[in-house]
Amino acid sequence: MGLHFYHRSRNHPNRTEVNLEEIYSSGDDYVRRWAAESRGGCAVIFHGFASSSSASWIADLEQALLKLDDLDVFTVDWSRGAAGPNYFQAVANTRVVATLVARFLRKLVERKWCSTSNLHLIGQSLGAHLASYVATNLTNVAEITGLDPAQPWFENNAVETHLDPSDAQFVQVVHTNVLPFWPSFGLGISKPTGIVEWLACSHLKAQEYYIDSLCRPFSCKYTGVPWEPSNKDPPEHRGQDCRVDSCQQMGLLSRFLPARGSFYISTNDSVPFCRKEGSYNEGVVDWLESITSILLAQLTNLRRMNNCNSG
Repeated sequence: MGLHFYHRSRNHPNRTEVNLEEIYSSGDDYVRRWAAESRGGCAVIFHGFASSSSASWIADLEQALLKLDDLDVFTVDWSRGAAGPNYFQAVANTRVVATLVARFLRKLVERKWCSTSNLHLIGQSLGAHLASYVATNLTNVAEITGLDPAQPWFENNAVETHLDPSDAQFVQVVHTNVLPFWPSFGLGISKPTGIVEWLACSHLKAQEYYIDSLCRPFSCKYTGVPWEPSNKDPPEHRGQDCRVDSCQQMGLLSRFLPARGSFYISTNDSVPFCRKEGSYNEGVVDWLESITSILLAQLTNLRRMNNCNSG
């Protein structure tokens, strides 16, 4: 499949291809040279169909993740397996790619570079289902984020064939491409595939919304109000009426909020995509700050960051 694995961290900010020969042989010395100092967690990014690791949004996501935390960020380039025009061959290739990626990640766990308990898999389009397959080849993966999971072939198939809420401890999915361009056929899957689901009406911007939510976790909140996806019209966005147990906030903080299900977010046409009128009131922010000392430390770190371009 011609897989390539790339790595970035705060102490190694330039993307560097992982030396697989060293990882699989004398990997301990290699890990000591390259792993993030804090060993705070690992994130793995998967591109989608007819794409590659050079897609601009991937570099933006890598940067956003490293601004938030001292992580080891890996990007998987499976562009040979994902190449067009044969979409269904690419779908078939995801199973093989997932097996190889899981083997790589198990070696990182063995080398104590990563742990599945703080492993975050992030996939766009076909890459979202690839992340699902990787997780099912591992044990107790912490989190999966699906960005516009692909629909063709997956929509009406069994849960084992696509991203599903049971694939990780927490699964959030951002949908921006579920409206059909042919009758009953769209690029993005419409069936629920996450524990928390985000629905927005702008097409093909899931990765942009997610990155922006990481960059502005407090200055501009992506507050979602409950929405049953079978309803044709989205609800009136009334974030000022949100309670801790009714609404959600897209991005890093969503796992700490109790509300589960599908949520509608109203967005702007350009950065910042979030709308101020959808922000939580101060009572919800106060609640977030009170839940655990670990979260408090994380929120303090987030507040220091105004946006992903800050120093």
